[in-house]
Amino acid sequence: MRLLPIIALIAFAVAPSAWAEDQGPHPANPPAASAKPGDSLTVGQGVICNTREQAKRLVSLQNDGRAIKEALGTVNQEADDPTACGPAQVLFRVAEQVHGDQLKGQSVKVVKIVISAIMTGDQWSQVPDVEQYAILPPPGIAI
Repeated sequence: MRLLPIIALIAFAVAPSAWAEDQGPHPANPPAASAKPGDSLTVGQGVICNTREQAKRLVSLQNDGRAIKEALGTVNQEADDPTACGPAQVLFRVAEQVHGDQLKGQSVKVVKIVISAIMTGDQWSQVPDVEQYAILPPPGIAI
């Protein structure tokens, strides 16, 4: 099961400007999710993709000067999947760093994440653990 078809049902007007750990209050607390011992769960919002290659392509398109909405549209069209990459607020743990890259001259990481819950509207929905790929930029760099 892929998570992004669920995200497609969520009405997002604009993609978030960057993947960021959310320090503010949440509309509702995320559900308690099981994590492996030593794994920490994080709440974050940003762009996630089904594959590492899609995430890397998104970075490449932004480096070529494409706006995020246009870059997302291109990646999704190339994947022949309107939900290949998209914005989401999720409860996740980092599974592994899979790629380092440059975005607008700054280092970014493409990481494999395991999502345990997703914000749908104003509430959290727990999902079976699903692997996705997120782009983690340094502060001040928009994705």
